[in-house]
Amino acid sequence: MGRISRASRLFAPLLLSTVLEADAGAAPRGDSPEGCTPQWENVASPTVDGRNSGFGGLAVVNATDIWAVGTDSIGLDDRNTLIEHWDGVAWTIVPSPNGPNAVNFLARSAAVGTDDVWAVGYSRTPGFSGISQTLVEHWDGQDWTVVPSPNPQPPGDYEFSNELFGIAVVGEDDIWAVGQTYDFTDGTSLIIHWDGQEWSVVDNPHPGNHGVLYGVSAIATDDVWAVGNSDFDGLQQSVVEHWDGQEWSVIASANVGPFLNTFLNIWATSTTDIWAVGYHLAVFGFSEVYQTSMIHWDGEEWTVSPTPDQNQLNNYLWDVVGLSGSDAWAVGFFDTGTELQTMIQHWDGGDWTIVPSPNGDGGYISELNAVARVTPSDVWAAGQAFDGFDVFQTFTQQYSCGVVLPPPMVASVAPTSGPFAGATPLAIVGTGFVTGAGVTIGGADATGVVVDDGTSITAVSPPLEPGSLNDVVVTNPDTQSGTLAAAFFADFLDVAQDDPFHGFIETLIRSGVTAGCGGGGYCRDTAVTRAQMAVFLLKGKLGADHVPPACTGTVFTDVPCTGGTFDPWIEELASLGVTGGCGGGAYCPDAPVTREQMAVFLLKAKNGSAFDPPDCTGVFDDVPCAPGSGFADWIEQLFADGVTGGCSTAPPLYCPSAANTRGQMAVFLVKNFGLGAP
Repeated sequence: MGRISRASRLFAPLLLSTVLEADAGAAPRGDSPEGCTPQWENVASPTVDGRNSGFGGLAVVNATDIWAVGTDSIGLDDRNTLIEHWDGVAWTIVPSPNGPNAVNFLARSAAVGTDDVWAVGYSRTPGFSGISQTLVEHWDGQDWTVVPSPNPQPPGDYEFSNELFGIAVVGEDDIWAVGQTYDFTDGTSLIIHWDGQEWSVVDNPHPGNHGVLYGVSAIATDDVWAVGNSDFDGLQQSVVEHWDGQEWSVIASANVGPFLNTFLNIWATSTTDIWAVGYHLAVFGFSEVYQTSMIHWDGEEWTVSPTPDQNQLNNYLWDVVGLSGSDAWAVGFFDTGTELQTMIQHWDGGDWTIVPSPNGDGGYISELNAVARVTPSDVWAAGQAFDGFDVFQTFTQQYSCGVVLPPPMVASVAPTSGPFAGATPLAIVGTGFVTGAGVTIGGADATGVVVDDGTSITAVSPPLEPGSLNDVVVTNPDTQSGTLAAAFFADFLDVAQDDPFHGFIETLIRSGVTAGCGGGGYCRDTAVTRAQMAVFLLKGKLGADHVPPACTGTVFTDVPCTGGTFDPWIEELASLGVTGGCGGGAYCPDAPVTREQMAVFLLKAKNGSAFDPPDCTGVFDDVPCAPGSGFADWIEQLFADGVTGGCSTAPPLYCPSAANTRGQMAVFLVKNFGLGAP
């Protein structure tokens, strides 16, 4: 194909580069398990309909939070910014603004955190002589927005263009971007800095003519490196600059070829391990040939590091990333004479070697412009591809085992209850949450779902049935889901969140002792009958799944065992010695239970029929103390156990003859049987 074509100059030095789609049907992917052998595989990414699309940069937050930036276009003068996001399962297009002009590029990206990601490039007016302005965009966790950035205008007869090609993060208030300032006659490199408030130009001593910086990498606030090139007496040579915390200075650098050297990016793994990649003119003349270039900083000097080429035609390296002194990756593409194919190289601590990498559909043009790492067994590359017939398409590859992500797990939901009408803000905690996950509560879709990270989701509860316990389900885009059963309780119609009985009633519902009184209500102020009390006591003591033995109809004259719901419960309560009835062989199932009777029932149900409370001392003014007789001993023991504080504290009263309401019953049962704090 000869020298790299204008179509393949979308990004970095020649300002444009090509674009391709990845193989469809890629499985959900994650970090590789121990013992697997990772390999490079295509991962599908969307392309803007009818427009040439491609990526120039990658930014990694974590394995499920990765950004790719680039451009989509029709022709040369209609270009939009393009940003896509990887959530651990799929790439999706995220809306991004353009700059002030018609031709917009995002060249590189860098991440501080999940809600702090940057992308840089430029926005140019149409036409061959268009004027460019720097373009900086920022992701705040919700939206991408344009952030004002400087555009220097040195003295001269022509208006200057300003373009950004590289970005590196030290911290949220310490970010560097590099590029160039140029007009028709000359140009020089451009360095700008973000201090947490604004971007500003920082002077740098770029030597030579037509200077440009394409890449930047940061180790610390006083250790930042940039790479590019300049013309020196007609020869294009590498330029490396270093920031020491006070000023930028030029560091002597190496060149691979004598005529033309282009270095497109730089990566600092450590202070003694820095790589810069690009290409050089290897064969001069009509049939000029470009070959790969790599230089390395060992802490003392820059030297050429030999890199292999696929053939004697054009070979280019476009980006590099390091993980350790024995693990680095470089990506680019090479010319077969009829096609452009992907090229990926790996450093093992001793040599750079070419690693097999797939091409895009059709295989006509497949280029990789960016590489980024998550872990040693989870590395990404991005670029563009073209099958020769359709538009250029976005193109991504991943080095991994193609492992299916684990399903999400929901550990907790807070708060655990809210109004049945919905609109309760919820914080969901767990693992394996992926951007784009959905949340349902009781089968209804929650609203306002935001996946903060892999362990945290915020959402808003939907309207639910009053008095219902509802499963909370998180479903990732790959359809895997995690459920926390009965995680959210929708309040009863008659028990609001601020009701003093609310927490005890919720605990009683969660324990399965009762489901309310029907119609979405709990009937908190309704008196508990002796029949209902039998069920409450036995479920509170023996659990929600307890089933009493069949009744006989021979225990109480008013409990005939003719199909009554409560009959088996009443007879079991009698068999345990908790009750002997209401006198005369009867039980009085429909009579309300008084508070003094409740004291006896609770303590016998908990401690057994032989339990004998200690003598009373006179705790409540309305409970005369007569040791060994009446209810006083039982009431005071209930008080001593912390189950009741009476019905009044000043004066201290118990209200022994008052009917025991369903609200009060919730408190008695929860505290007596230790069903859990509300």
